[in-house]
Amino acid sequence: MSAAGVEPCGRLKAWLGEVTYKPGVQLFIRDATGRYGMESVLVVLCKVADTYHPGRQVEVAHQSVIPPIAADSKEVFIGFVRQALEKMELHECQEWFKWRETGKPVFDPHAVDLR
Repeated sequence: MSAAGVEPCGRLKAWLGEVTYKPGVQLFIRDATGRYGMESVLVVLCKVADTYHPGRQVEVAHQSVIPPIAADSKEVFIGFVRQALEKMELHECQEWFKWRETGKPVFDPHAVDLR
């Protein structure tokens, strides 16, 4: 429990409740057991057009472990949320940006980068 008497996850949920994002995107926080014990995880949940099966939609959940430093400052936490949304949007952009001839992504976000 923090000095203010609020559990960190409760504080994060309250801060997350102060922002919105585009329609169809849900933002929430869940607790999970991670490598170092309990961790708070930001989940960005949405349905998007399936780039591999045209005409279908797929539900995706982008998950990011919230670093402890983000739990200490609303500004740092909100910046972390923005970066998680940017990462999600970049992933979707990379799936859609394809070579016309082959239909394969120019920068496949699922490919293993061996560089």
